[in-house]
Amino acid sequence: MLLVTHVAFGLARVPHAVVAKRWREVTACRAEGDAAFILRTAHLTGAEAIVTLRATTPQNAVVAVRGVDKGVLEFAPPLLWPRLCKAEGAIPAGAATDEGRPIAAMVLVAEGKHLRLEAR
Repeated sequence: MLLVTHVAFGLARVPHAVVAKRWREVTACRAEGDAAFILRTAHLTGAEAIVTLRATTPQNAVVAVRGVDKGVLEFAPPLLWPRLCKAEGAIPAGAATDEGRPIAAMVLVAEGKHLRLEAR
């Protein structure tokens, strides 16, 4: 009997604890935009840099990145996909293309928990 009560209580919580919470998260993600939502929930900043790169670079572009690989910079490749993120030092200086892909005019810089853009 105790097991049945435990299972019933657990099932009664699902609509509130799981479905309602996920619904609020989906609504917030759609309202804020995926980059802002993901970075905010990870306690990071700089979503505007991601949004700017998405708007100003073609999907086949190479985006130069600078900063520590761990932390906020880990979020950049999936948020910028299908653009290719590549370490700034691995891109030839002054080049307009890299392996046939155009190079973004801006560098994505990770500083602590923040992303920002600099001119290349």
